[in-house]
Amino acid sequence: MAIEMAAMNGHRTENFEKRGGSVLDRELRIQLMMSYRKLHFAFKNKVRLLAEAFGLNESHFLMLSALAHHEEISLRQLAALIATSESQASIAVEELVVRGCIDRIRKPGDRRRLVLRLTDAGRQVLCQAFAENSPIDQEMSRIFDLSQEEAELLIHLNQRILANLQREGASHS
Repeated sequence: MAIEMAAMNGHRTENFEKRGGSVLDRELRIQLMMSYRKLHFAFKNKVRLLAEAFGLNESHFLMLSALAHHEEISLRQLAALIATSESQASIAVEELVVRGCIDRIRKPGDRRRLVLRLTDAGRQVLCQAFAENSPIDQEMSRIFDLSQEEAELLIHLNQRILANLQREGASHS
């Protein structure tokens, strides 16, 4: 099989094997691709349903979560964190500003630069959403029914695949 793959992939396969890797069987690559696609859509749908319970949409939910981990960031940075376009992020940010969940503030020392910050109301929404034994907490525990080691391995493998995608220029910008 490796000989067939080498013939199909040319020198790329040889270089990969020289680095100590192995070539996945074509069927397995297709299964992986389909698995990630199904996972993406199922997870996106689940996040949408969970967000709706709090009167939010998926983008709102992801933005509030991202801002909880990044104190003051630009719209561009926020869009990159949640893998959306700046125009889509701008619309969702405006909606969250109107709801009082996000503030836009001028960066001290650079009055031209606006940064986004989570408000107390935004923090309260997140605290309710992710409280221990909340519906979201219970659902995430059910979905991520993994041991600590399995979760760490999955994160590592996903980061490795993402790095490969970014190296090839296929990531969402």
